[in-house]
Amino acid sequence: MALDPQPIFDALLTHLQTLGLFESVNGHAADISPGYGLVATVEFVAMARARSGLASTSARIEFTITILTSLDQEPADAIDPEILTATGKVFESLIGDFTLGGLARVVDVGGSGGDPLVARAAYATVGGVKARAVIIDVPVIVNDPFPEVA
Repeated sequence: MALDPQPIFDALLTHLQTLGLFESVNGHAADISPGYGLVATVEFVAMARARSGLASTSARIEFTITILTSLDQEPADAIDPEILTATGKVFESLIGDFTLGGLARVVDVGGSGGDPLVARAAYATVGGVKARAVIIDVPVIVNDPFPEVA
């Protein structure tokens, strides 16, 4: 089986879109300022070898999902609860479909092959707008995309 990352990207984007929480969902870094709602992006971060068998090697592909919202909104006290609620819904969606519809061995929720599914809050400036952000590391293990040939 050859590595085909597009269906995995599509599955992650679909998870975000079907939640109905985001103004926009993009397969690239945010290049527009977030409005007063939530914006989500999916990006590739890294790939490494995962466990292998005698004839092939599995891959651990790391993605980030970034959730952004403008800090210029009221009430300011509602920003963190809104972005935390969205983060929880993303976790629930990924954990509930941890094979991404059969495309992956597993979304490595517990970190058996490295770092686990994890979210970190941050601040960012996008298009001159200060934003609250959550960066979710999403490790995905794909079975045997690389044949080992002697």
